[in-house]
Amino acid sequence: MLNWMADLRYGFRALRRSPGFALGAILVLALASARNTAIFSLVNAALLRPLPYEEPSRLVQLWHIPPAKSFLPV
Repeated sequence: MLNWMADLRYGFRALRRSPGFALGAILVLALASARNTAIFSLVNAALLRPLPYEEPSRLVQLWHIPPAKSFLPV
């Protein structure tokens, strides 16, 4: 426990000596945390949470593909 506290104090002293590096490290950690939170939110909403319907296995998707138009002269 004592060794851990000494390491923590040493780390804070080193960051205090170079505030630019400390700011950069904090910024990178904040951006990485925000990115991971956003990705988890998307994955949770799209893949993990069940659909809000009574029988989601009966849902189907319908679409229509129009025929390709021909540009050849008649």
